[in-house]
Amino acid sequence: MGMVTTAAVFEQLGWLLPDLATAGVVLVLAANLGSFLNVVVHRLPLGESVVYGGSHCPKCGAAIRAYDNVPVLGWLWLRGRCRDCQAPIALRYPLVEAVCGGWVGGIAAVQLLSGGRNLPGPWYGGGRSGSDVLLLHTDWQLVAVTLMLSAILLTLLVWSLLEWDGHRVSGRWVFAMLLAVGVAALIAPALQPAGVLSQYPLWPQSPRWLRPLVVSALGLLAAVVLGRFGSSVVRQGLLLLGVACGWRAVMVVAGLLPIVAAIRRGLIPQPLAEPESDGTETEAASCGAGLLVWGHPAGVDMVVAAGLHQLAWRWIDQLLACVMP
Repeated sequence: MGMVTTAAVFEQLGWLLPDLATAGVVLVLAANLGSFLNVVVHRLPLGESVVYGGSHCPKCGAAIRAYDNVPVLGWLWLRGRCRDCQAPIALRYPLVEAVCGGWVGGIAAVQLLSGGRNLPGPWYGGGRSGSDVLLLHTDWQLVAVTLMLSAILLTLLVWSLLEWDGHRVSGRWVFAMLLAVGVAALIAPALQPAGVLSQYPLWPQSPRWLRPLVVSALGLLAAVVLGRFGSSVVRQGLLLLGVACGWRAVMVVAGLLPIVAAIRRGLIPQPLAEPESDGTETEAASCGAGLLVWGHPAGVDMVVAAGLHQLAWRWIDQLLACVMP
């Protein structure tokens, strides 16, 4: 019996290994995007290019070696200090990379490997799942919507970090994101799986661009109403979610925000005052190193709430269909 059980376990592991490998690739890619986001958050307020110029220590100017630039691991084996001048590298660097890899990458991996079973509407969740289907019979529509939703989460994370550091997000950037997501939904309606009503996900059906137009318009309206009670990034984030995901997503995320905030305050109490800097911190530290203890956390709550909504989107819509017939 023991041998049969052991064989069955190894057989199951054999089936799971391709999925685990695929998920690992997605997580690593997302963590590398997190490394890039750290650069964006540091350089944008300084007016520096986020494309040109390699990563360097702002204290001594030394270039960061490629083998030291591995997400999370690089910070660990450097023990949180610059290799050249030994200036401290803020904990925020690996935290942002870990959040991008574990949270954004994890949600993307779940979505891709499940065949979109977490997404509402008739386009997703009806076929087979797993890495073999993803790699050999790729559903490019699912890949496209996953990329768009991941880009929205990453954008919300950047905006939240900028707000954390006391910077305002450019209105042109917000408008460009709203326009890009709205136009993409009009051109390819399946990129916006939400419907106007849960019971009628494809209504209105003709012309094909009318449904995404109505969904985005109602989402914007809901964001304007509910966003009045949050910070600037919460308002901007709800607008983006409204255009991409519709009014029900805005309502759910806005409802999750105080719950996420209450849990955060219970786990990570806010100090009475910000600690003073001694002027020896590196670029991450100079823009709010105390990611877990001070700043403006409403935007981070938004990233968590939006991710939770994405993970359970289909089931949330089904629940809303029952309580709001």
